[in-house]
Amino acid sequence: KAYQDLCQRHGLKECRSWMVRLLWGFRVDELRTYAQEAVKDELARPLTTEVIREHAGDAAPVEVRRGVRMIAEMADLIVHLKKFGFDVWVVGDDGQEFIEAMAGHYGIEPSRTLGIRSGSHEGKITDEILEPVPVESGKASVVAAALGRVPALVVGADGGDAELLGYGSGLRLLLDKGNGALRAAAAEKGWLVQPAFARPANSAAAAAVEELPGLKTPKKTPVLP
Repeated sequence: KAYQDLCQRHGLKECRSWMVRLLWGFRVDELRTYAQEAVKDELARPLTTEVIREHAGDAAPVEVRRGVRMIAEMADLIVHLKKFGFDVWVVGDDGQEFIEAMAGHYGIEPSRTLGIRSGSHEGKITDEILEPVPVESGKASVVAAALGRVPALVVGADGGDAELLGYGSGLRLLLDKGNGALRAAAAEKGWLVQPAFARPANSAAAAAVEELPGLKTPKKTPVLP
């Protein structure tokens, strides 16, 4: 509930940063191991909703989704992109170590991940949050700082990806989750819209990759959410 209240009062950037600050005091190597184990555990969990109450009579409990799954179609897309020489990056609004851990299951190396980064001192995580923070408009800032160029392809899925999808020119793909404002932006700006990855080989993303000019040239860069 504290997290939800913080989001409502101060916005997503502050509450996502607060979640990362809770890890203050971990050794850097310990946190990386913890993140890897946490992701492994959540991948093995059933997909359920856990109800958390402050006390037995709590009339407004918090529901938390448990369990995560890899998206097979996204994994296929990454393989397809790499086959054509793309340098694939992942950006997200979770802690850096957790982005690294999940991206590793998709075959993406830690150096190609962009999450919320903490400061460190003498090998321990501090409560400092390093700018830029990859939340909402900050995703575009993080990508610009890391890549030094506009990505050839951006894939986004929700309102927090709007500014990143609108950053620069190139191929832009919206994974449509029913956000009317994003669908309207896609129609206005000419983004591709993919309702689902039912058949990845015939998806809008895979087809569009093959149509990109200069496809055989390495180091084109897609950014995935």
